[in-house]
Amino acid sequence: MNILLVGFMGSGKTTVGKALAESRQMAFLDLDAELENQEGKTISTIFQEQGESVFREKESALLKKWAEQQLDNTVISTGGGIVLSDVNVQLIRKMGRTVWLDVSAEEAHRRIGMQDHRPLLQTENPKEKMLQLLDSRKGLYAQAEIRIPVDGKEVPQIVDEINEQLRQTSKTALRERVLSAIGQLEGKTLRIEPSALQGSVKVPASKSITHRALICAALAQKPCRVANVLISDDTLATAAALKVLGATFSGDQVDGSGLFKTGGTLYCGESGSTLRFLLPLACLGQTKNALTGTGRLLQRPIQPLADALQQLGGRVQTTDGLAPITTLPGLAGGNCTLPGDVSSQFVSGLLMALPLCAKPSRIQLTGALESAPYVELTLEVMAHFDVKVKTERDPQGKPTAFEVQPQAYQARDFAVPSDWSSAAFWLVAGSIGKSITIESIAPDSQADAAIVPLLQKMGGKLTIQAGRAKAEKSALSGIEVDVSQCPDLVPILAMAGCFASGTTRLYNAARLRLKESDRLAAVASELRKMGARIEEKPDELIIQQSPLKGAALQSHEDHRIAMALSIAAANAEGPSVIDGADCVAKSYPAFYHDFRALGGKA
Repeated sequence: MNILLVGFMGSGKTTVGKALAESRQMAFLDLDAELENQEGKTISTIFQEQGESVFREKESALLKKWAEQQLDNTVISTGGGIVLSDVNVQLIRKMGRTVWLDVSAEEAHRRIGMQDHRPLLQTENPKEKMLQLLDSRKGLYAQAEIRIPVDGKEVPQIVDEINEQLRQTSKTALRERVLSAIGQLEGKTLRIEPSALQGSVKVPASKSITHRALICAALAQKPCRVANVLISDDTLATAAALKVLGATFSGDQVDGSGLFKTGGTLYCGESGSTLRFLLPLACLGQTKNALTGTGRLLQRPIQPLADALQQLGGRVQTTDGLAPITTLPGLAGGNCTLPGDVSSQFVSGLLMALPLCAKPSRIQLTGALESAPYVELTLEVMAHFDVKVKTERDPQGKPTAFEVQPQAYQARDFAVPSDWSSAAFWLVAGSIGKSITIESIAPDSQADAAIVPLLQKMGGKLTIQAGRAKAEKSALSGIEVDVSQCPDLVPILAMAGCFASGTTRLYNAARLRLKESDRLAAVASELRKMGARIEEKPDELIIQQSPLKGAALQSHEDHRIAMALSIAAANAEGPSVIDGADCVAKSYPAFYHDFRALGGKA
């Protein structure tokens, strides 16, 4: 997240910006200073030699340059007149949260006096000129998301007020951005016209890693920072649940010093990760806790995890094997067995909680562990916070058991990488349409990074270098894929299969029936509406190359279904309508904003 300060001369944008950046451990960028460095002249000199119009052109060009670099985690001080251009205002809004430092003309005059480097004040009556300028700009400054009056206040007070307003408005602002990005037509319905997707895009941070990093940072029970988190419905649910247990959040700082001292109802929304990761933590609390949610989450199985917790001393009561769930204190550690083929999140939830138990623990898996890369990801994030787990493996290297010793998480700052699950949609779109480049992404251990070798196996022209992944239009061929380790790729791989010659088979996929929707049934039914030749079996999908036509479609309130159908609709003949498109907020709130930026007609 970036924070952009706007306001009149003398409002303190540079001084406040530096202090704000320090308070949040963010970078700081002063656009006026950058322009002077670029030109090798003071702003006053540029005004005098080239005039105000040339200065404004240079100012706008510099802003555009920095916007294209896709800065993150930076406080940016803008020039006082940057808001005079509508294009500049739109760029500022896209770059981050906007804060107006509202200063009166009298206070501004008192602060800057007769400084000769203020070219607009070279008049007989500078104070009157300031009043005229401020009156003409106030309405433009007022477009900022947050307004902070600064008259008579010291810098620390102003910084505290900005941080508090950012905290209070973060969820409201997110929802507004989500709705704006979705561009709803008739409620949740979105119309998509055939369109060529092309260009570059920066995908959001990893949802999977954001959940784990927030939890491990809170378990450190000392303040540390988690930068570049994904802000989405699911990750907000995890943060809110941690708050119920006593953690606090300030900007990107997570403070778990109060963890387990409070409790109550942990509302998980529709986030399976939140429910399965927080249930073991709730058992570590000192109070009775309840966990609940909404929608399909209340139909997703939780009893195997509850049974394992009870073997470890936990006191858990489910509702016929489902949420709502109640817990009482008592988790002590020990030995448990857990099926590996229901949800890897059961394993990850236990692994994160067990180091805080009084006794050593052992998790013995029954059956093969599916989605094993997600458990490896959990272990990597835990290791970053200095918690180590011994993994036992079979001759093929697959995990069979985990041994966890009592140990303490150490506070370590963490930066969440970009999300391969989100990148997969654009890489497929680039492979079947025109060239698309994903910015600021690199190979890592995320399960859905498998999209790269899979598309390459299908004949896709993909390159990864210098922190970018690029997909070019390719002649794809069908392949067979065991999706047990990357189930979230099934919707977009099935869609890709419609554009691949021959047959595409996605097997070992039965667990997808227990996701946000029955993903096998949902993918098959919606693509069939578009003319796809697709066969649904109990644990697989078989797709034949098929020309797609626009249709009336349902998202099944599943974010990955909605995104896959959107890529299909852009490459179909005739318009499509997707009902329930706003469910993309679960993992990628700005998906339709990026869709349009790449040329999508929605």
